Amino acid sequence: MILQRINKLIRGVEETILSWGVISMAVMTIGNVLSRKFFNHSWSFSEEVSQFILVIITFMGVSYAARKGRHIRMTALCEMMTPRVQKAMMLIVALVTMIILFYLCYHSSLYMLKIKAYGRVTPALRIPFYLVLIWVPIGLFLGAIQYGLAFVKNLREKEIWLSYEEKSEYKEFDTAPDILDLSCKNNPSDTKMLLSQDNQVNPGVSCSDDDPTISREV
Repeated sequence: MILQRINKLIRGVEETILSWGVISMAVMTIGNVLSRKFFNHSWSFSEEVSQFILVIITFMGVSYAARKGRHIRMTALCEMMTPRVQKAMMLIVALVTMIILFYLCYHSSLYMLKIKAYGRVTPALRIPFYLVLIWVPIGLFLGAIQYGLAFVKNLREKEIWLSYEEKSEYKEFDTAPDILDLSCKNNPSDTKMLLSQDNQVNPGVSCSDDDPTISREV
């Protein structure tokens, strides 16, 4: 499908940039420490380059975190809702977030073009500053694409999807086994409960003082 190809292409770009960004930052930091330790000389450009890489990793990470469904979420309210309401909320969240990210991408692009027109350069390496800022709209744009893909995924599928690749982890927890186990331990002389595979509680054999465990029907 076209969406799968787009998602695969974006994933490759994100993983390549993020992995090499982290490696480059580590090399830059370690190299500067070793140079200062053994040669008594610090790299004047090390801090500047590390800041550039940090900007790239941060805003490319917006898209990657959206792909993996790892952005901060408030789930307390959503877990109390029915699956249908959860689905509707996920659609609204994905759509609104996509619109906001596109809006921020637009204004960050305008700011980047303004900085380019001013001709600002970095202090140490004299690199045009817009080459650093250009990663801000790129990351926001890719993040908006990810939320757009999540919106389409939730429209097509019955399940709830946090992103195009990650399904929602919201589950209904069954406390019946714990309740039955507590009942048998507190009242060993009462009737023992059998828990079938479909989690239906049925009367059965009496609980034993020596073995208060709960058996399951097969």
